[in-house]
Amino acid sequence: VDLSRYGLESEPAVQDSIKAKADAVCFSGDKLIGGPQCGIILGAKNVIDQIKQNPLSRAMRAGKMTVAGLEATLRLFLNPENLEQNHPLYRMMSLSVEQLMERAQSILSRLRQNVGDFADIQLTHDGTQIGSGSVPGETLPTIVIALKPLKTSADLFAKKLRYGNPPMFTRIRQDALLLDLRTIQPDEDDKVVEILSRLLTSV
Repeated sequence: VDLSRYGLESEPAVQDSIKAKADAVCFSGDKLIGGPQCGIILGAKNVIDQIKQNPLSRAMRAGKMTVAGLEATLRLFLNPENLEQNHPLYRMMSLSVEQLMERAQSILSRLRQNVGDFADIQLTHDGTQIGSGSVPGETLPTIVIALKPLKTSADLFAKKLRYGNPPMFTRIRQDALLLDLRTIQPDEDDKVVEILSRLLTSV
């Protein structure tokens, strides 16, 4: 996938390294592929055969569930025109700041109505880090909801969210929990409001 279409620095594609006659190419099956955590090695048959003969190969090989998950994920890339509709990572990357702001304002309005006496809640522009080791330091502009609980600490409330059902993970900065709208699926907005409202009023 050409990452420049999402405003990120373009990385050499695996295909480019293969065409450049690299003997072996190593990359992650998670991160920008979005599959299960694993490593993939592609290359010339004689090189791959040597790797398979190494005693570590058996210990490090992926299990059946990992292979099945990776296969299902890779199949999504066979239809690049539908990738953003079918692949959660690329759907999140394709969202505009305007789309995120519209959802954030709706969530903010409902939260202030439900728990305005229990938390200071603001919207702010921020950045979403993409891919970690794949595109280090690269971020996409995003909208976050910054929530400061008034009756407990941000750390304790974040822990309460993590141990909830379903669990919710947030970032913490300057004593505020940050909810990144780019990482929340649109059909999860109502659930986010419900969880935060319930837990804030029970502190």
